[in-house]
Amino acid sequence: MGFHVTPLRSGSSGNLTLVEHAGTVLLVDAGLPSQRGLVAALSEADRAWDDVDALLVSHLHGDHVNGSAVACCARFEIPIHLHRKNLDG
Repeated sequence: MGFHVTPLRSGSSGNLTLVEHAGTVLLVDAGLPSQRGLVAALSEADRAWDDVDALLVSHLHGDHVNGSAVACCARFEIPIHLHRKNLDG
């Protein structure tokens, strides 16, 4: 079974990509400006936050991750993965 990659949003207003493989659902970046926008984008792919296994953040720009995504991950106890170099400021 291969990877299924679904770009849901891209650009300066926010990036969100859904990656699915072997029953695992991964979000790559989630920089949409509101929780409502994140929910709507996932819904377009017939997914919801409780389907998501993890969030992978490519880098710490607001169009790739923001408080809306972090709040949703906290609410649904979804781990957030990023390279430690992103934490060095």
